[in-house]
Amino acid sequence: MTARSVPEWIGKTPDTLAPPRVRLRVFQNAGGCCHACTRKITASDRWDCDHVVALINGGQNRESNLAPICGNCHPTKTAADVAVKSKTYHKAAKAAGVKRKRSSFQTSRDGRWKAKIGGGVVPRD
Repeated sequence: MTARSVPEWIGKTPDTLAPPRVRLRVFQNAGGCCHACTRKITASDRWDCDHVVALINGGQNRESNLAPICGNCHPTKTAADVAVKSKTYHKAAKAAGVKRKRSSFQTSRDGRWKAKIGGGVVPRD
């Protein structure tokens, strides 16, 4: 007797959270290990379903793109995903000739004046 085939879960929107039954399948398919550090996730550990290819980098919100990640690794992976997106965006913007928006605040990094710690301002060199 063969096991019943279960169709892959696909989120209706990118913000749709995976239901508990899908989270369990993702956890079991990964053998209960974090996909970032490959450490076994225990019952007392906090874990999340993470997109292997982040949504901001073109990943899809579907079961085949989800993997368990422990609470320690998740912030690090999210920061790495954002860094990849930022680098990709800046390269595409430069290739398209899009200029960076300058701040209109006079003491900003691009401004004419430099704010001193004591509260005064001096012209930039």
